[in-house]
Amino acid sequence: MKYTGTTYRPPYEADSLLLQVTQGCSHNSCSFCTMYRDVPFAVEELAQVEHDLLEARTVYRTVKRIFLLNGDAFSLGFSRLEAIGKKIIEIFPEVETIASYASIESIARKTDEELQELRRLRFNGMNVGLESGHAETLALLGKNYTPEKAERELLRLKSFGYEFCLNIIVGGGGTKYSEAHAAATAKLVNRIQPWMIFLATLFLTEGSPLYDKAQADGFEENTAGDNLREEERLLTTLELEHTFLLGMHTSNAVPLAGYLSDDKERLLTALARGIAALDEDFLAARPKRGFEGRYVS
Repeated sequence: MKYTGTTYRPPYEADSLLLQVTQGCSHNSCSFCTMYRDVPFAVEELAQVEHDLLEARTVYRTVKRIFLLNGDAFSLGFSRLEAIGKKIIEIFPEVETIASYASIESIARKTDEELQELRRLRFNGMNVGLESGHAETLALLGKNYTPEKAERELLRLKSFGYEFCLNIIVGGGGTKYSEAHAAATAKLVNRIQPWMIFLATLFLTEGSPLYDKAQADGFEENTAGDNLREEERLLTTLELEHTFLLGMHTSNAVPLAGYLSDDKERLLTALARGIAALDEDFLAARPKRGFEGRYVS
């Protein structure tokens, strides 16, 4: 199997077959992200994709789920995704889901008919980097769409039977936009009612534009306590019928997981207890972060 650079995938794709169809990220301009900075975007040859599928077929008896790499594999044009989908089904007829990272822009570039056909080819479970429902926070994070466009495209995706996970960055707006970011994001997510929400907390990595902005005093990062209180406001405002909330990223000081609305009170209680158990010095500081935003001493 061919993999270029560091391989990234959502935590819930741990048991999926990882198939590289692009290298790097087609956007690669988010102000907080350095994941693909050293990997130029490129499209994998179909012959290589087929080679990897055939190699995997000799190893795995059954594959139900395949996750397409890398940063935004759904940015590929319809004809290329269609060809990949058909080849996957040819070699792995038992596959149930073909998932990938997807951006609002890569969804928007697909027509209704193309989205419907890709869904028929078992594309589903996309992981979408929404990050925020607040316009100013989106601009700060280097996203090239408005909340209105995000809502329109996600509802269009949902109308064709897609399930998708929305990534949200706690602390993405810094201290300036913390309350507005939480409020606007909750309202947008409530209107969409996604299959899953994945919460991660902003951590500034050296080499990212947002890190440089913070060093120049152009961005004030939340403290650990600010982030947890923002997360509490977000969770309190979410009104969802049956959405799984996964807040188990290493950047989160208090891990959470459960269904909204069924587990909402339990999650809020766990978050409050987690905050109460943390040292006041920790809550007031911006603790040092390690790999993937993990808090380190």
